[in-house]
Amino acid sequence: MMPFFLIIAALIAVLAILFALENAVPVTVTFFAAEYQSTLAMVLVLSLIMGIILGLLVLMPRMIRQKLTISNLNKRLKTLEKELAAHLPADGEAPDPPAGPDEIEPPAHPGMLK
Repeated sequence: MMPFFLIIAALIAVLAILFALENAVPVTVTFFAAEYQSTLAMVLVLSLIMGIILGLLVLMPRMIRQKLTISNLNKRLKTLEKELAAHLPADGEAPDPPAGPDEIEPPAHPGMLK
């Protein structure tokens, strides 16, 4: 599986190099009052990186909430497992299951005829 990922990484690297060579045109980017000059490839790559960073910042609160929820659920699971172990017999056998609906006698009602 590792050679597959290395081949994919090499292909992406080759495509990135070709992209940079094809887009070596100088461009001027004006941001507020500042002007920056760079190649088109560099501007596009920096824009991509800034987009990824902003996307991660937007997703961060949700990821933190999910991690906290998972942590709380794992603590709850451990607590419930300990409670279950305390209620099981010492010999490790499961207790008898509760009676099914066929095994339960209906209560006698005073007004019903038998």
